[in-house]
Amino acid sequence: MIVMKTWISSWRQVMWALALAVVLARGAAAQSRPAETPTFQQRAAAKIAEFESAHKAVAGVSVVDVRTGKPLVAFRANELRSPASNQKLLTSAFALARLGGDFRFVTRVYLAGQDVVVLGDYDPTTGDPVLAEQAQKTVYDEPDRWAQAVKAQTQGVRNVYVIVRRDHEAFRHPDWPGGQHDKWYAAPVASLNFNNNCFDVTWAVETGAAVPTLTPSAAGIRVDNQVRVGPRHVWRLTTNADDSVVTLTGTIARGSSDPLSAAVNDPPLLLGRVLADRIARAGVTVAGGAVAIDRERVVIKPEAQPLCQTVTPLADAMARANKRSLNMAAECLFLRAGDGTWAGSAKLMSETLAKEFA
Repeated sequence: MIVMKTWISSWRQVMWALALAVVLARGAAAQSRPAETPTFQQRAAAKIAEFESAHKAVAGVSVVDVRTGKPLVAFRANELRSPASNQKLLTSAFALARLGGDFRFVTRVYLAGQDVVVLGDYDPTTGDPVLAEQAQKTVYDEPDRWAQAVKAQTQGVRNVYVIVRRDHEAFRHPDWPGGQHDKWYAAPVASLNFNNNCFDVTWAVETGAAVPTLTPSAAGIRVDNQVRVGPRHVWRLTTNADDSVVTLTGTIARGSSDPLSAAVNDPPLLLGRVLADRIARAGVTVAGGAVAIDRERVVIKPEAQPLCQTVTPLADAMARANKRSLNMAAECLFLRAGDGTWAGSAKLMSETLAKEFA
């Protein structure tokens, strides 16, 4: 009996030990098991809640798998709301379908006799201030590189020709209300662009005077500053038809290092004037200035000397269009993927999206 009791006692100890081991093992497993990855719907719901909390706003979201038609996210999906800039996704889909993900914008600079010739490709990122800041550069870095390429070949040029399609390249979509033409979000677009096709202005107050800093600036752009220091901070920027004269009116109450942007009228000429100025700053004599010329009137002859080119991935332009909701970038994608006209590109976009995603 004593042996039996000992055996029973030992068996109970073993069973208790096993039970304890199982409990401990389960606890350890629970502690070591990785947390479950949130589903797409859960991540989307968290982002929506974060947005609504930060902006004190209400959002409606509908995400659908285009292959199956299955809703992936439906959050207040049936409540009517104003369309948002995510319609740029359609433009991006059009550009990807027509151009391909490996597409590159190529801007070419030539020396044709005594003239510099710039041929664009609807690249919206030339002189982009956001991209320049991210790269710790200035908006002038690319024109300066072109200017150095000119300097390596000659000590004097006549004109800087910027090639455009004047016959059917309307810089600004006709549906933009006239009262918004000076707004940054209504900036026109062309095959050649610079600084988001805007003038940026910051202010300083020096000895009681309002002193502006204009970006971009160039010798061919005159600033007529009529702004005075006063109790109100209300001022305005206007330009003449070809952006050669920038007029500033109103009053400022203080200096401001945050730039205010106003749209230009003629993007290619803006880039041309900046390039002519940077060429002169590089030590090359510029006898004339910037001249816009119709693409149909220009033949790049074989003897024209390629000086340099700027190559920009499609992804860079798409990021500016979609992540920062930059209208002019989306419109450049639209025109480059299309035929360069508003109506023709819209027709191609409709046909392409219907074919690819219907």
